[in-house]
Amino acid sequence: GTVHVLVSSPDGLAALRPATQPAGGWQLEIAEARERTITALHTDLRDSVRLAAGRLPFDALFILDRYVQATSSAILANGGHIISVAGDGIMSVFGAHTNATTAARQALVAAAAIWRNIDQISTELADDIQAPLRFGIGIHSGPAVLGSLAPPDRPSLQFLGETGNIAARLQGLSKQMNCAVIVSAVTATAAGWSRPPWRGTEVDIRGNDMTMSVFLIDRCDELQRQAA
Repeated sequence: GTVHVLVSSPDGLAALRPATQPAGGWQLEIAEARERTITALHTDLRDSVRLAAGRLPFDALFILDRYVQATSSAILANGGHIISVAGDGIMSVFGAHTNATTAARQALVAAAAIWRNIDQISTELADDIQAPLRFGIGIHSGPAVLGSLAPPDRPSLQFLGETGNIAARLQGLSKQMNCAVIVSAVTATAAGWSRPPWRGTEVDIRGNDMTMSVFLIDRCDELQRQAA
């Protein structure tokens, strides 16, 4: 039978349309969607409210833009795809065109590059921001359905599945766990590292009723040495 998808219209109503039928100029590439083992990386800038306090909106936007550019460039340079940018939260995916091992390793190299780039921004803006920029990163590997939902002239890769949600949950836990990066043991194994030299622990994933083995990374050099 025909595959249908739920599409929201500009007036807020929703309707089922055949997957091949454009909706308001958007082409739904469901027929070409495919399931792959991917690695999701979610990063978020901490204390963004503090950064905005006492600054003109344009000045705060300049700092945020430097962060987004530094993060995005590290992701793209290492084979990742930007899925969404929501404020200071950036979701990305690795593995659209590579195998699971390469995807996991690319994500970890990208995380180290993000860390270095943000440290550089902190150094360059030291007189303006008073304290180094702080961030959190969550990385997890698993199955996802990759596809495109975008205007025909601006294709945009999207993915569905719990893998991205878990990466975002790990990122959220990084502040609570007093570290910058949390890497799931699944990702470490996918990268070929069954026993990486990182601090290991178990965490509860909110909303999933599950406990997951993860590694906590406190310093950039810990990540960089392993990911090199």
